[in-house]
Amino acid sequence: MKNFKLKLSDHQHNVTQFLFWTLFLSLCGYFVFYAEPSFASDQLAGVMDEVKANFGKDSTAVKLLYGAEIIAGGYTWHKTKNPAAVTGVVILSLFMNYALGKWIG
Repeated sequence: MKNFKLKLSDHQHNVTQFLFWTLFLSLCGYFVFYAEPSFASDQLAGVMDEVKANFGKDSTAVKLLYGAEIIAGGYTWHKTKNPAAVTGVVILSLFMNYALGKWIG
């Protein structure tokens, strides 16, 4: 097998180096000047109530998720005529009901 070398002209090499160093220095500058220290206060402490309101058991997001699961399972069953598609929807719905109740509360 022959060795493959990418041959760049001097101009392409200079542009590539410029883009690399620009990205590298930009990321270094971001981490130095904008990153928060790890010992900062917990800024997400009061968010759990909003998460429960948005993704709790009686929220619209969960109802839309269940509706999308039912439509996807029906479409899959229609295309494949395989009852495992409907069984998968039931298992996924049960898992989501358990997961949302357990993790979000």
